[in-house]
Amino acid sequence: MKSVKLAVMAITVLMAVVCAPWRATAADNSAVMAVVNGAVASFNKGDMKTWETFCTSPASIVSNVPPYQYYGSTACADWWTSHAAYDKKNGVSGEVVVLGPVWHTEVTGNRAYVAFPASYTFKQKGKTVKTSGNALTIALQKTATGWLMTGWSWTQHP
Repeated sequence: MKSVKLAVMAITVLMAVVCAPWRATAADNSAVMAVVNGAVASFNKGDMKTWETFCTSPASIVSNVPPYQYYGSTACADWWTSHAAYDKKNGVSGEVVVLGPVWHTEVTGNRAYVAFPASYTFKQKGKTVKTSGNALTIALQKTATGWLMTGWSWTQHP
């Protein structure tokens, strides 16, 4: 009976290893995280020009900023413009996104996927508002110049 249990355990471990997706090197994971952290830092500074350098063209964005979905060669610029207009209309300023510990990272070849919990703090008409329990999910592609965001989704928790 022990040998059957041992055989089942060995087969289970072998299947887990064989069926697991290819994992990236530490260098790829670091490079992906550098892009994510750079994009978030640029957003927090209100630096559109630098933020856009982390995006590919075309890109795809799903966000809580109307019209909620952006796609194409100008998706990142379009989102930023819509976001700025939304902020102005609603008296929003001083936005800061803080990422929590990564929930999931997966790099397969020249593609990557990362997901994070996030907090979002801002001022609305002078009053500080903080939301937590948000989610930021980003897809990236490794290009000739390095990793870039091909799309992202923000989920706002009330």
